[in-house]
Amino acid sequence: MVESDQAIKDAIISKLKRDARIEAADVEVEVEYGNVTLFGAVNDSLAQKAAESDAWSVKGVTAVNNMLVVKPEAIGAVSDEEIEVKAKKAIAADLEIDAEKISLECDNGVVTITGNVDNFWKKYQVENAVYALDGVTNVNNYLAIVPSNKLIDEEIADNVVKNLSERAILNLDEITVTVVDGIVHLSGRVRDEYVLNIAGEIALDTEGVIDVVNDLSVGYET
Repeated sequence: MVESDQAIKDAIISKLKRDARIEAADVEVEVEYGNVTLFGAVNDSLAQKAAESDAWSVKGVTAVNNMLVVKPEAIGAVSDEEIEVKAKKAIAADLEIDAEKISLECDNGVVTITGNVDNFWKKYQVENAVYALDGVTNVNNYLAIVPSNKLIDEEIADNVVKNLSERAILNLDEITVTVVDGIVHLSGRVRDEYVLNIAGEIALDTEGVIDVVNDLSVGYET
């Protein structure tokens, strides 16, 4: 059953109200044919990103246009130098990340991260750690994925399929997984955008994966 725009809007607002990272009253939600637009001014970039993530998690959402901005009083409260120091400390504190392989610089609250990590999920773990810092308005994440253990494509494909099979919401009969040089290709047809995104995230989090090309289609042919 196709979710109505009002039902999608209500579900997003409910999620925002339950998310401690966000002042839900700061966010205005509009939905048209499953396309979500977020308006308003939030306290920091973490709230800005969290609101978009909450919107994507709602069944029936087909696109999210994040027009949220960080409140002017929150910008410039922390110097670029302070942000760089705190960001480096936050990355170094994560024992799963090799901080020596990562460089960063901050310009007017925008942090640019370069270097490499050995797993795709670590790329975004670093990004999230930086986004959470006061004064950060945006993050340019240019980290490359360089697996420390070179797995052959067949092993990666087996691991992706195994991880997908552990989520009851996914029907493996609908999804085809192929891997070429560490890049996972997902094809097939799934019931909605939420399932499509979940499949892509699981593939990205699999050991040895360098990138994912998600060519899954939404909806069933009649």
